[in-house]
Amino acid sequence: MFWSHHALIDLLHTIYYECRAKNLPKNDPKVFSSCSANNGQKTITATSVVNMLEDGSSNNVDVTPQTKPWFEGVPNKYYDLADATQLGAFSYNYEMSGFLRDMITQCDNVVASKLEDAVIVDTPHVLRATYRKDNADERLWEKAIMDLGRASNLTVSQSETEMVKVQTLMYDNCFPGTIQDFDPEFKKLMGMENMKSHDVMLLESIKDGSNPILLPVDKWTAINMNTYHCRGDVPVTN
Repeated sequence: MFWSHHALIDLLHTIYYECRAKNLPKNDPKVFSSCSANNGQKTITATSVVNMLEDGSSNNVDVTPQTKPWFEGVPNKYYDLADATQLGAFSYNYEMSGFLRDMITQCDNVVASKLEDAVIVDTPHVLRATYRKDNADERLWEKAIMDLGRASNLTVSQSETEMVKVQTLMYDNCFPGTIQDFDPEFKKLMGMENMKSHDVMLLESIKDGSNPILLPVDKWTAINMNTYHCRGDVPVTN
């Protein structure tokens, strides 16, 4: 599960990079956006060296004798790791099909598809097709929400933001479980004791009215009902 999750994120980043960041300068935030680490004591930029320490020491793995051979030749700056196809001998590509193929070839012009699949390959990106109904239904839902955003005079980026808000309410009101904050132990480990998870903050801002959904409520709840048989704006009652 761990590796499947990270491979999926890497695949989506590959599509994002191809569509939105390829050939941009390394200091462009679409390529790498700077961030802070160690509770704000350190700023990470595109040219920062990735800090991966040997277990139980303060030595970086690409200089420690025991681990150095495994990292020999691997780019060690954040910007250099942005494009998986430009890692020298360690470069790799994905074999994509259906909707994933459409995403990387059509980018912002992509429309809902019934087909998708992906595997890692050593050759340039390969494109083919498969089918899963539940994923196809989800993409039709996304297209309906994006179309509603367009009809509401929102930009693509704004429509995507509103779609996330609608999804957040659906997870809170329609599906089993709840949206939860990180546990205290994790917060302490990550140096974020005074922070909440993004999902919790988003949910709270929607509910308190400081960040309302900008789509017409009668329209997006109808789209939810059509796909998930739940409005999403109020909790499900049995």
